[in-house]
Amino acid sequence: MLKNEIPEKQPDHPIEKPSQVFRFYRPLLYSSVIAVISGPAINAFLGKTTDLKLAIASFAIAASLTNLVQSFFSYIHQIVLNFYRKDAASVVRFTLMLSLIPSLLIALLAYTPAGPWFMQHVMGVNERLMLASLSTLRVFMLMTLVFPWLDFGNGLLMLRSLTKVMVWSQAANVCVTLLVLVLCVARTPGWNGMIGALAQSLGVAAEAAVVWAVLRSALRADEAIPRPLPDANRKPNESSESL
Repeated sequence: MLKNEIPEKQPDHPIEKPSQVFRFYRPLLYSSVIAVISGPAINAFLGKTTDLKLAIASFAIAASLTNLVQSFFSYIHQIVLNFYRKDAASVVRFTLMLSLIPSLLIALLAYTPAGPWFMQHVMGVNERLMLASLSTLRVFMLMTLVFPWLDFGNGLLMLRSLTKVMVWSQAANVCVTLLVLVLCVARTPGWNGMIGALAQSLGVAAEAAVVWAVLRSALRADEAIPRPLPDANRKPNESSESL
């Protein structure tokens, strides 16, 4: 019975073929493959620092804490996809409020006694590793400031079906990460784990710059499209409900 009542496709639905879905998904897949390069590259270059064991260990601890904090705020793109077209102003206000929380939590660990206590009594690290991890964690604050707006921008790209931009933004991330690693290891190998944090943070900043540059161009293109003039034959007392 339902077979006769439910249509095979929704009338006037824009998606008709699997290839249309794959066109949206394929750039996401490619960008994920590119992103895999950063992790091994950071570990490889940290092995060329002054104290490789301390560098790798401090970076691992700081990165795990940063990722733990950011994981609770990594779904802003879903908020954009579901609510931006309904109420853009509210989504922007919500993101402004939410974007500061990861940095505040990292600052709480990096600049207050809560951080040393947590690392020594919960994670069980010694004092030398704790101090190096705290220094690395402070550098990661840059990434926590940028990441929410990168996720917001990625949500807008998905909303506009511009996912192919993510391939180029992720490539920019990897290129800047590798460049910073090379320069820092060559000039300041004593920074140890902070080199990895700086490289990863600047890589995310480069990715966000590409995303927002494309979105700005797309917004300008939208504004340049002429809007239809009001109907001159419309009567002055005609109500808006009749349109």
